[in-house]
Amino acid sequence: MFNEEKVAQMAAYLLKKHGGSMRFIKLMKLMYLSDRKAMESLTGKGRGLNAPPQFPGIKSPCR
Repeated sequence: MFNEEKVAQMAAYLLKKHGGSMRFIKLMKLMYLSDRKAMESLTGKGRGLNAPPQFPGIKSPCR
C-alpha cells in the first residue's frame, strides 16, 4: 500500500528541485529510486517512504 499524500509530496519536491517541470517517466523513475533508497538506508525494515507504518500483532493482507 502507499500513502497518496506522501507520493504527492515526493513529486512536488522533485519537481521543485528540477525547476518546476520534467518528463513524466523521469519523475516516476526518480520517485521509484528515492523509495528504494529509503527502504535500504532509512528504515532498515524494507519499507519505503510512502508505506504506512506496520503495527505488530495486527494481521494485514499484505503479510
